[in-house]
Amino acid sequence: MCPANDTSPQLWNYVAFQLSARGLSSGDLSRATGINRSQLSTWRRGGKITIDSARTLARFFECPLLEVLVAAGLITADEAELRQAQPDLAAISNTALAAELHRRLTTATTSADRRPSHVG
Repeated sequence: MCPANDTSPQLWNYVAFQLSARGLSSGDLSRATGINRSQLSTWRRGGKITIDSARTLARFFECPLLEVLVAAGLITADEAELRQAQPDLAAISNTALAAELHRRLTTATTSADRRPSHVG
């Protein structure tokens, strides 16, 4: 097993986003992967992740291991040579699409509410 490293809360932000996009909870993640809830709490606080746990997350989220390692702050995107890829929209679940649409509409509404009204 590789040594553990301190991570920033960005790992938890990544995990939370992935769970939300799939309509899952941290309990679902724990039950499906065997990662105990105390470990999830440690990640929430910016605690340590092992390479084995990163692999488990990558398998669970069906994403590249390098993506998880970048999210954990263990390597940079440049080191991983990650490039933004256009996703196959047909492969994205309805739940994930609905979550993204909701996020965008909420962001757009919030941004529009902050714009000054033009009085003329």
